[in-house]
Amino acid sequence: MTYEVKWNKKAKKSLDKLHPSIQKRIYAGVDRLKEEAKRMKKMSRPGEEYCARVGDYRILFEIGENTIVIQEIGHRREIYRD
Repeated sequence: MTYEVKWNKKAKKSLDKLHPSIQKRIYAGVDRLKEEAKRMKKMSRPGEEYCARVGDYRILFEIGENTIVIQEIGHRREIYRD
């Protein structure tokens, strides 16, 4: 199943701050999510349901009926802090 990807403002803003080479890798990771979303790691914290790894960066996202909503993007040492 292929999903439509939507970005929230926080995720888009975080992505814009990253180096262009990292942005390219994140976009490639999001493209993989369209096909493999259900195989990603499920989160235990409330809010974000799934996590995908792209090198040292993490993509936190929720899966809807036909959509993936990217909630947050960040470095692994900072992304899980609240």
